[in-house]
Amino acid sequence: MVSTVMNEDLIRRLKLAYPAGTLYVPDEAVLISKERDQRIMKDLRKVAKACSLHFTFDPFIESAYQISLTQQNHPRFEEWIWRMDNPDKLAWIATNQGAPYPVLWLKISRVADYYKYFYNHWVPRGDTGYLDADCCRQPNKQWIVYEKLMGDELARQGFHPFTRELSQEMTPFVLEYEQMPDDDPRWDDDRYERPLVPSTLHRCLFGN
Repeated sequence: MVSTVMNEDLIRRLKLAYPAGTLYVPDEAVLISKERDQRIMKDLRKVAKACSLHFTFDPFIESAYQISLTQQNHPRFEEWIWRMDNPDKLAWIATNQGAPYPVLWLKISRVADYYKYFYNHWVPRGDTGYLDADCCRQPNKQWIVYEKLMGDELARQGFHPFTRELSQEMTPFVLEYEQMPDDDPRWDDDRYERPLVPSTLHRCLFGN
């Protein structure tokens, strides 16, 4: 059945990226593009300069780039994760008048020109001495402005937002093994082989 949501160019790119027809055997050569790298870097540098943001790239060749954006007057994300322990993080939040440490995660597909984003707001976990990376908290007005600017620049470079409608699409020409819960009794049957079923467009474009 032909999708009424995916256009012909998106279908063509999916088939180029997964020529074997399964999610597990992508053509890595298709995922590498200097031209696309240049478009993304141009956009990120412009947004970072206009909004006083740091950004970092995930260096691994996956189905999507993973980019973190943080404010320049805050610790860099790699410093926050790797060089600050929990007491240091909690002290920073206290010094920052109790405001969370926000991180905007931007994922840009290497398969086709689509992007998605979400936030982590690092907040104290009560009085436990630990922190949570809250993914439900809404961004403040300042970050909403940054979001808008980033979306406008990505659009100028030819990238499209990954919509809810697209996220619900299945890909009958790219398959993956059927997902099973950890407690499914079929895991105990050595003779059982999970069938290949249509993957989701989300997993094809952005991975897990």
